Amino acid sequence: MPACTEMKVTLGLKQVAKVFSDNHVNKQDNFGRTALHYAAMDNKTELMDLLKTKKAADNTFRDNFEKTADEYKDISSYYHRNITLLQTVDTSSLA
Repeated sequence: MPACTEMKVTLGLKQVAKVFSDNHVNKQDNFGRTALHYAAMDNKTELMDLLKTKKAADNTFRDNFEKTADEYKDISSYYHRNITLLQTVDTSSLA
């Protein structure tokens, strides 16, 4: 990724992190999920770090499915690794 694109992504994440006030960063929705849960589910580790360090997001919150944000991060990372591996597999010999 070019440096200018990385800078835009980083600025975007910082802006997203600013939106959450310290009082609302740990607010849970109807599914029991916080902003940290959703960042983890989308494999946004940099946003997770910003929420934890700048906004004191609490990773001990469990959603209605008894999962923490770190558990979703592990699932999401595993999924993205597998997708990357599948994209590199040469399937031309399977035809």
